[in-house]
Order: sequence, then structure tokens, then C-alpha cells
Amino acid sequence: MSLPPGPPPTAARRPGSWCRRALPALLVVLLTVTGCGLRLDSAPPPPPPPDAVESVRQEAARGAVRLQRAAEAAAPEDEAVGAALAEVAETSAAHAESLGGVWEAWPDGVPAGTDHTPSPAPAVPGAGTAEAVLAELVASTEAAREQALTVPDADLAALLGSVVVRRTWAAVDLARALELEPGVSAGAPYPVPALQAWQMDSRTVEALDAARYTYEVVGARSEAERRERAARRAEELRPLAEAAATQAAQDPRRGAYPVPGDGSAAAAAEERVLRQWVFRVSVAPRDARPELIEAAVHTAGELRAWGGTLPPLPGIG
Repeated sequence: MSLPPGPPPTAARRPGSWCRRALPALLVVLLTVTGCGLRLDSAPPPPPPPDAVESVRQEAARGAVRLQRAAEAAAPEDEAVGAALAEVAETSAAHAESLGGVWEAWPDGVPAGTDHTPSPAPAVPGAGTAEAVLAELVASTEAAREQALTVPDADLAALLGSVVVRRTWAAVDLARALELEPGVSAGAPYPVPALQAWQMDSRTVEALDAARYTYEVVGARSEAERRERAARRAEELRPLAEAAATQAAQDPRRGAYPVPGDGSAAAAAEERVLRQWVFRVSVAPRDARPELIEAAVHTAGELRAWGGTLPPLPGIG
């Protein structure tokens, strides 16, 4: 079978032929553009204004960078303060990255002839003291909380809720090192009636019930103050698990759950509950966010009290 005929042999040897054919059309386009009053060398237009979600994201990222720079610039008074400041700087850098960083229209500088003035870089507050960092940390925690409660995007709300949790306990650590009051809320258990107001995911039910069972086992294995703490926490979780089960499509609760005997069981159970509170921020009605974030902060405190540590984004990473 013979192949269809190809282009004449001379076609591949005449690279200038396209230019000669296209040049008249290109001149017409250029004349049309200049005739409309446009200049090919005019400055680029300013960037479009951000929408509500992007405005919150950008402001949150700027707040994280500002806090990071404040912690890095502060002079530690002793080793404990230095460790707390390093924790603030490290987690703030992770928050800024998770939030997408501070957006700049022209990172290399504004083009000549452009009227757009970029926002100044986040300033470092205070005079380089740890006390100033604590004040900024408390203020940024409340700012992130307000953003989490009001932002239209549910996923961004959950991310900001996680930021609130981490900043809260970073403020507690820094305040303790400075022998000051932290000035932040330690959260509160989730109210039982609120769990009966909307559909509940079976994973949330199971996390709450498994934590309740874990504390019963931990209490049985413990003595004195540790036994009392475990019993108290089990009683907090029991009505939550029962209320959540009534709102689930299927009741996933079991008679027993695996409980490690190495001392990590309570913290691991709290970590699973914490993940559910943060997750539910992304799926719950907006008016349910305040209680969920408070519950996440409270659960993170319980996790720490039982020997656990918080990552930069508790409940997420």
C-alpha cells in the first residue's frame, strides 16, 4: 500500500515562507490594535481585587508571617523562654505555608508605570521581647478564631480552627515560661445538646465512644489521682458518645476497643477525638463552629495532659 503523497520537497527547506505569508496579517493586527488606542508597551493592569475567601486567607497568612518574625526577633531570657519562642516561630512558619503564603502581585518589583501599590510586608511587633511575642500570639489567636468563624469557605475554616488550637497552647507554654497568665481560653467540652442538632458521622461516634472506653480501661489500670482523672474524662465522654450515636445513620459503637498498655492510650484516644472536632468544622453549619473550635482546644489540652504533643496543625497533620 502506497502512502499518501507528502508536501513537496522544497517545503521543508523554505522556513521563511510562513513569515512572508503571515506578515501581512500580522501588520493588520498591529494596525488594528494601535488604531484602538492601545499601546503594546503599556503597563500591565493591576491585579483583580480578591474575593472574601482570598482576603481572609491572605490576612491569615500575613498574620502567621508576622508572628514568625516576631518570635525569631525576640531575645530569649532563658532556656525555657527560648524553647517556647522557637516553638512559636516553627509552628507559625508551618501555618504560613499551609495557608499558601503571602501573595504578592509582582514579587520582583512593581513594573514601571503601574499605579498598583503592594501591601507592605508584615511588620514585627514590639521591641523584640518575649512579652511582646506573647501579646502578639494572643491577639493572633483571637484573630484566627474570628476568621474561622466567619470565612465562607468551610475547609479554610477548619484549617484556621486548627491554627487556633496550636496557637492557644503555644501561648500557654510561652506564658508559663515567662511566669505570666496566658490570656487565652483553654476551651470547653462540646455541649451534649449541640450534638443532637445535626447529622453525625459514624467516625465521630466511634472516636468518642472509643475514647470513653479507653479512659475506663486506663482508670482501671491506674491508681490515685490518675485513676480519678481517667474516670472524670470517661464521664465527660460518655454522654457525648451516646448523644452522637442517636444522630448517626448507624450506631457504630462496639462493646470493646483495643487499648495499648504502654501509657500512650489516652493521648492517642484524644488525638482521634481532636481530629473529629476539626473535621466537623468543615462540614457543620457555620453557627456550630464556635463550640467545635472550643471543643478542639479543650481536647488538645487533654491530649497534652496525658503526655501527647501537638503538631503544627492539630487535628489535621
